[in-house]
Amino acid sequence: MLLFICLEVSAQLNVTGPLLVCPGTPLEYGTDLSASGSCTYTWTVTNGVFAANGLTEISGPMSITNTVDVIWNNVAASNNDTAPKGKLTVTRSNCYPNVSGDPVSDDLQNILIKTLNNVTPGSITGPTSVNLGVATNINYSIARVLFPNTYPKIYADSYQWVIPAGWKIGTITSDGSTPIGSQSHSVAVTPNSCGGAGQKVKVRAYSNCASGYVSNWREITVARPTPVISFTQAPPTSVVCNVPTPITVSVASIPGASSYTWTKPGTWTGTSVTNTITLTPDGFSAGQITVKANICGTQTTTLSETITLSLFSVDTPPSVSGANLLCATNSSYTLSNLPPGATATWAVSPSALFGGTKTGSGTNASIRAFNNTSTSGQGKITFTVQTSCGSFQVEKPMWVGVPKQNDTSIQPNSYPLCTNQAIYFNAYYNKTDPGNSESDIINYEWIPPTTGCYTVGGKNQVMICNFSQDGYYDMRVRAQNACGVSGWFWFYPFVENCYYYAVNINPNPAEDFINVEMVQTPTSQNDEGQKDGLNPMESRNSEFSFNKLDYEIKIYDQEGYLKVSHKSEKENLNIDISSLAPGRYYVHIEHPDGVIKRQILVK
Repeated sequence: MLLFICLEVSAQLNVTGPLLVCPGTPLEYGTDLSASGSCTYTWTVTNGVFAANGLTEISGPMSITNTVDVIWNNVAASNNDTAPKGKLTVTRSNCYPNVSGDPVSDDLQNILIKTLNNVTPGSITGPTSVNLGVATNINYSIARVLFPNTYPKIYADSYQWVIPAGWKIGTITSDGSTPIGSQSHSVAVTPNSCGGAGQKVKVRAYSNCASGYVSNWREITVARPTPVISFTQAPPTSVVCNVPTPITVSVASIPGASSYTWTKPGTWTGTSVTNTITLTPDGFSAGQITVKANICGTQTTTLSETITLSLFSVDTPPSVSGANLLCATNSSYTLSNLPPGATATWAVSPSALFGGTKTGSGTNASIRAFNNTSTSGQGKITFTVQTSCGSFQVEKPMWVGVPKQNDTSIQPNSYPLCTNQAIYFNAYYNKTDPGNSESDIINYEWIPPTTGCYTVGGKNQVMICNFSQDGYYDMRVRAQNACGVSGWFWFYPFVENCYYYAVNINPNPAEDFINVEMVQTPTSQNDEGQKDGLNPMESRNSEFSFNKLDYEIKIYDQEGYLKVSHKSEKENLNIDISSLAPGRYYVHIEHPDGVIKRQILVK
């Protein structure tokens, strides 16, 4: 009797195993083979090898190839974001008995290999220049490094840092070349006081896969410059002759400095090796103060200040007090703030301005003007101060005597000067010197040009006249100060019969043309032609114009656009407006004294 045994072979393959993998570590993959049979199974791997043979392909019966161990390569990233992925394929063939549909295969694709190969960290944040002497914590950091292709994001397990020899991370002192591992992407580094110039701060990412994998290095070079020294208490810019008052000078303390080297003017006294020194001037010399910090076998650049020798204190300089106006009675002048140990003498100039008895010596003087009438002008008293370091002078100018005749002037408020209207004549004193300015004038005296004139103002500085006849007139004024009055200043005004032009525009409303008529009008016949008596300089008249024909007529529409323009020197001007659309228009008559404005209606 024959016995037939039928073997059933599954037609399904299903590769299973991890999809996120570490390179260098054997990882198991298998197939879901649920039935018996005799087949050959062939496995192939991309970006890895089989642990059993070290090759990229392995083949055999199910009993030995049901599962395989794969060691994935430490693939090189093409950039920081992407890297080659792994792939694993299994194929079934040569089955006995034959299976319909064979050969059949399955694969796992897009296996993410956690690689840092050819990945470069981002820029290092932290100081590249650390002053000599600094030995306190400074921070260096980079952005966290990602494994390429990972989403959600997976970051490197830790970081390795190399820092200059003698510097520390925590309690670990660097030898300048050996990486300090198991660190964060941000570290606090403690430099030593003097070392590290030209050395590197380096960092790379680290993966815990297998025996450990690392990224490329990112690095910066560190400089150790000497610090800049600065004053916290600067020396004065000058010292005063015969005043040996001690001065204290300080600079900011330099971390790590072993001492400070100071220099001082020749015969001054005082020494120090700290950042503060107290010096005593000798009272007759000055010079330069310098300081350098000694640090790490070198010195900072020199900080210096040049001190000058002053003959007096700039905070309380010598000054002369006394009147700005000197008359024919004696007045006192005093020199204040005489420097210690100094003496003073005084003199006046020009001597012709001064008369009588001059008394006083040293810092006090009593002087007077020669007289109050014929002699006046700008004078001064000069104190000459003698110190053991040299001499200097202190002056005070003053006006001596009465005002000068030609420093006074008369100015009408406006021109032309017209008959039958009020004309304002203003007296001015044109000097601005101490003791000889408008504020020193207490009164003006006038000789009027005609009857009926009168003065106004607190100093009688304005004379108002109304002339009935045209022609030349003469008038005089003189200024008075506390010493007396000046000579007469003469002024010769010309008064004329003035007129204005009144403006008429007709017809209005108009259709094809308008006629602009200038009517000559004597100012005496119309109050609008008079200047404003309260503020004559500001008087402007919209009805009456210039006494010379020279004008331009401009016609604007209601949007402000210029539509018509004519210049003329005639008393009558006929203007064609036939091109204007019906409506309201603005007529501006521009002349040297201003603008007269009218409105017209065009039908």
